[in-house]
Amino acid sequence: MEKAHDVFLSHSSKNADISVAVCGYLENNGIKCWVAPRDIKPGSSYPEQIVKAIRNCHTFILLVSEHTNISEHVSNEIELAFDGTRLIIPFMFENIQLSDGQMYFLSRKQQINGHTCFDTGLEQLKTAVHEHMKNLGHKIITEITEISDNLSAKQNLMAATKAKSNVNSEYSIYFTDELVEMGKTHLEIEQEFEDIALKTMTGLEGQDEWIGDPQQWADIHNEHPDTTRILVFDNKIVGYYFFLFFKEEYFEEVKKGKISDDDICIDMIESADLPGAFPCYFDDIAVLQEHRRLGPIKLLDDFIERLELYAEECEIFATEMCTVAISKHGEDMCKKLVMERLEVDTDDMIFLLKLLPFPQEGFIAKRYTKLKSLYDEYWSQNYGN
Repeated sequence: MEKAHDVFLSHSSKNADISVAVCGYLENNGIKCWVAPRDIKPGSSYPEQIVKAIRNCHTFILLVSEHTNISEHVSNEIELAFDGTRLIIPFMFENIQLSDGQMYFLSRKQQINGHTCFDTGLEQLKTAVHEHMKNLGHKIITEITEISDNLSAKQNLMAATKAKSNVNSEYSIYFTDELVEMGKTHLEIEQEFEDIALKTMTGLEGQDEWIGDPQQWADIHNEHPDTTRILVFDNKIVGYYFFLFFKEEYFEEVKKGKISDDDICIDMIESADLPGAFPCYFDDIAVLQEHRRLGPIKLLDDFIERLELYAEECEIFATEMCTVAISKHGEDMCKKLVMERLEVDTDDMIFLLKLLPFPQEGFIAKRYTKLKSLYDEYWSQNYGN
């Protein structure tokens, strides 16, 4: 069943910061938003998810910029919303003239000026959606109300984000494809990963053995784009993780220490396109030293959320998770997760966590109760008594 939402936010990935700001402000004021890539289900068809989301909203908000003006994908979204007779609101956070193609659909739509004063524009946008919701008979429930009235809209957004998630709002987590759309190449991203890994592994022997080649990983992550997540702070990559579902025979070799990162190729990876349970290789979370206070837990929480989405939306589960700790920090994280260190013929720190059945005690069972519930139910239905 599709989750109910009020608004579809149409935007360019190059304006991701604006979409996050608008989405956060609206949701803090009781307006449920659907925004890509946050609400894209893992393993699903991107275009199909867009069509369903537009079909299931009552208001379509276009975050107008020079990038949306030339985007064929955005133009397709506008046309879908127009044909569906949704309320369409162009939010002009940049002072530009709409392209002829988009003007055809939007010329008679009431625009909201967000470029002269962003705060005022957000307030007008909220009011317009609230009025439409009232006309439709929808209830408006704000999730966070104890925010000072004298703060600006952007300050309100920051305060609300901190109150809701208790993390620094300057951090963002992206898919590789999002950063590519912002101007980076796959190879450039992988080279930044390599730099972070080398800094993380400083002082350890055999550094190159576990890193692999940037082009090798660019090809793998390009083939499996929804399994890589990147932590960005002030427009700089400061951390990352990735996970891959492995074919059983290769996963056993990883557990024995016979396959390292530089050996991994596309043929070893399970596509996991259909429901089922597969072993999972999780690359050690790599975060620059100066971002260790918040970075690792943000990435770990994000990874668990990905597993929840796979389980809930796709009925795809991880039977067990294997990782290689390449630093003391990685080793400490594995121990906190109560992962078992495997005995291998090398000095590599290889850890394993069985997820089916799901751990009933420890950090992961206490912190990630939703994942535990999903996995417990799957285990009971397929393996339990």
